[in-house]
Amino acid sequence: MGFAPFGEVIELDGGQPLLINDGRTQKYARLAELESRSGSSFSLHLYRSKAAPRPVTIARLERHLLGHQAFIPLHSHPFPVVVAPAGPQPSTDQVQVFISNGRQGINLSPGTWHHYQISLEEGCEYLVAERTGAETDCEEYALPQALILQFDSS
Repeated sequence: MGFAPFGEVIELDGGQPLLINDGRTQKYARLAELESRSGSSFSLHLYRSKAAPRPVTIARLERHLLGHQAFIPLHSHPFPVVVAPAGPQPSTDQVQVFISNGRQGINLSPGTWHHYQISLEEGCEYLVAERTGAETDCEEYALPQALILQFDSS
């Protein structure tokens, strides 16, 4: 008897990643579908990211109005989290930067403006959970002025 009667096996073997985030991230999409009995559903993805060139330029943000988006690092390298409040398109001075210690994940509230995940080391992987649905749920916004983030390269 196989595992199917009990659930799904989650693996990358044979999957072809999509290139996202300006070609810096391989997205292994929809590794598992998580559905509730109330009809809502989420998908699990694996993101494998290249190290961002330094300094890091933040030129645009995105948001998802219909559901949360969670990033759980599968590594232990600190990484920046760039966010701005939910609401109308943010001004540059509303953007905030937090640093995860590499063991902390984040769960973005619906509507929160954010930059895609930024890895400072090569080959960082993240487990990503986000809402699944027929409706497109990603709005992008070009900041009126790009922000430059400096990080120590050591």
